[in-house]
Amino acid sequence: MKIEYFEDTDTALVEFSDGPVMETREINENIYLDLDGAGNLVGMTIEHVAVQANIAELAFQRIGEGGGGDAGVRSSLMSAWSAFRVGDVLEKSDPLSGVSRHQGYPRGGKNGQAA
Repeated sequence: MKIEYFEDTDTALVEFSDGPVMETREINENIYLDLDGAGNLVGMTIEHVAVQANIAELAFQRIGEGGGGDAGVRSSLMSAWSAFRVGDVLEKSDPLSGVSRHQGYPRGGKNGQAA
């Protein structure tokens, strides 16, 4: 998983896998989901992140095999992301809606080069 934040456009790109994007669904005017051919989530673009997710801090927690909280690794990166849940976005999406291309950076990055 990789998260890229572009300060000049206040856009975040969250990549869940490096698979090919076959469809992009617009959740709202600021959130777009990239899906592979089987409908699996490949990435998510969030525009106007400062407003959408208050990107002051990102919390990440990895839980070990035992499932114990202390067994995991905890690192604080940048808070809004911890409050922003992908599940909420997916629940609000309409699977029958049309495909829309987002205005943020392509998966290849700021200059459009391939990843």
